[in-house]
Amino acid sequence: MRFTIWLLTMLYSGMALAQTVASSAAADGDDIVERIKENPPAALKDGQIVLSTKDGKTTKYNANEFKIVPRYKYIRKKSEPAKVVTKEVVKEKLPNQISLYAGVGYDGMVIKKSDQNSNSADVTKYRDLVLGLAYTRSIDLNWSVSGIVTSNESLLIGGGYSW
Repeated sequence: MRFTIWLLTMLYSGMALAQTVASSAAADGDDIVERIKENPPAALKDGQIVLSTKDGKTTKYNANEFKIVPRYKYIRKKSEPAKVVTKEVVKEKLPNQISLYAGVGYDGMVIKKSDQNSNSADVTKYRDLVLGLAYTRSIDLNWSVSGIVTSNESLLIGGGYSW
């Protein structure tokens, strides 16, 4: 009976101590880490780790419960949010342009005198396929000039504004 009371007292005080440690760690902003039991390598199973100090004392530890790890100091760093950089991508306008045109237009005319003695004439215009070639050059970001040559012997000069 005494042993049972002693065992319950120890369990209760151990749980209270664990809660105190966990709550103080959470209050400090530290993360609570879950302990996961690892199985030792086959060569160390049921073995012992012997620690010898400078003064000649030796302490033995169960290799199933403890392991030797390098001595490092771990510093918890707070992660900073990633910086977002936005850049506007502007496509550069190309300064030269060559264009081909096709359409139906007047491609000639025939003049015939009506009579030998009269001053009148018949004029006939022919409509046909007209092809054209144009070259356009940008002067600045918005303005451009162009020249067009067509198969019906027309020469055109133009300008344009882009928006």
